[in-house]
Formats: sequence, structure tokens, C-alpha cells
Amino acid sequence: WTRPQVGFIKGNVDATIFKEDNKVGFGICLRNATGSLIKAKSGWFYGVAPSHEAEATTLLESI
Repeated sequence: WTRPQVGFIKGNVDATIFKEDNKVGFGICLRNATGSLIKAKSGWFYGVAPSHEAEATTLLESI
């Protein structure tokens, strides 16, 4: 992980698919230029999607 430039926020997102449970879990972490945590969130949603769709949905959740 590298810090963003001053005045910017960096977001890291990840998703994992649980086919047997028919859901997707996700995690989001937003940090500023000093590395301080601004916001973090985790959760899940129903439905199994291709990995690129699960990651995109997680990214939308972070906005």
C-alpha cells in the first residue's frame, strides 16, 4: 500500500464470492495522505456474480 498525494483519498476494496451461500462479501477501506483511516465498511449482498461484477459493486458501495 502506498499513500495518496496530499488532498486525495485512497480506497481499497475487495470482494469474495460464496457460491454455496449465494452471496458476495465485501470490504472497503478509505485512507488519507497520512495513512489515517477515514472510513471502513464490510458487508454482503445476495446473488452470485462474476468476480469483476462483485468488485465493481463493491467499488460503487464505497462512493
